[in-house]
Amino acid sequence: MSLIRRGRIGSVISWVTDVYSRAKVRAFVRELLGTRGDDGSLDDSESLFVSGRLESIAAVELVCFMENEFGMDFVDMEFDISIIDSIDRIESLAGGVLTRVHKEERDGR
Repeated sequence: MSLIRRGRIGSVISWVTDVYSRAKVRAFVRELLGTRGDDGSLDDSESLFVSGRLESIAAVELVCFMENEFGMDFVDMEFDISIIDSIDRIESLAGGVLTRVHKEERDGR
């Protein structure tokens, strides 16, 4: 109740959404790396594609994952591999979509 009174419920929802989406992205990227025999350490800002750890087929799998999990639509997006080249970038992209969806639901659109 105090969070709602203070107007902070939106920031709490945003924080929970960020943590949830980052965990889902990280788990999926780990799975992609693991199926390719890469069990090395992974920093959230580390390059996935430009570094060669993942290849173009993994990019397609990742895009499909993001469309299914986060309701993203890459059809109208000017795609460049750099927008999904790290967990940080993926989460930022997904988080932006989830934030927009939450605002649309809140505003009744």
